[in-house]
Amino acid sequence: DPQGRIHGVLGLNVFSGYRVTMDLAKGRLLLTPCADDAAGAPYWDVAGQMLVRASASPGVEGLFLFDTGAARSMLARSFVDAVPGAQVAAAAGVRTYGGNVAGASSVRGVKLRFLDVLSTGGSVYTSDLTQRSRLGGVEISGFLGMDLLDRTTIVIDTRARKVAVVTP
Repeated sequence: DPQGRIHGVLGLNVFSGYRVTMDLAKGRLLLTPCADDAAGAPYWDVAGQMLVRASASPGVEGLFLFDTGAARSMLARSFVDAVPGAQVAAAAGVRTYGGNVAGASSVRGVKLRFLDVLSTGGSVYTSDLTQRSRLGGVEISGFLGMDLLDRTTIVIDTRARKVAVVTP
């Protein structure tokens, strides 16, 4: 980050053995011991990436990186091509922790869903995520960002490998 606001990224491995509750509306992080009653959807840790199964209307599914550090969700260009009604619009300037995303465009006509959380239907972005998929060894359909997760409470049980998202 050129402004020095970010000094590093915490991966999920830091929280191993804990149930992590992120109350994004209140800006709180709570660590408690894992419990036997873990609820939610399964997640997979692949090459340090937390992957979850999510969908885009009307029902196309894929593996998405669960990314609470991303301001907006992003879709792989190959995933957008499989979503009926999705329209790639104009080029878009997308900045991330690693810099600008080359070749990014906005996409209209796509609503993302993870568990019971549905995006509002505003623009999401697309880019070629082939290299990211190749590095992780698994096809990445996109990133779920804060446009979908904002103001929710996220509970990650690292022992059960489950994640739940509760809307206010």
